[in-house]
Amino acid sequence: MSNRIYALGARPGTVRKVMTINLSDRSPLIKRHTTFHDYRDELMDLLRQHGKEAIAKCA
Repeated sequence: MSNRIYALGARPGTVRKVMTINLSDRSPLIKRHTTFHDYRDELMDLLRQHGKEAIAKCA
C-alpha cells in the first residue's frame, strides 16, 4: 500500500486531490479498520462526483 494517493482528473495532468494515507498497520487485517474504510469512502466519493461531472458535460 502506498502512503499517498493521487486522484487524477479526466484531463491529462490534472490532479483532483492528493490523499496522504496514515495507516500504521499495513497487514491485510487493516481492511477491517474504520480508518481504512474512511479513506476508501473518501476516494470513492471523489470518483463518483467526477463521474457525475463528466456525464453532465456530455449531456
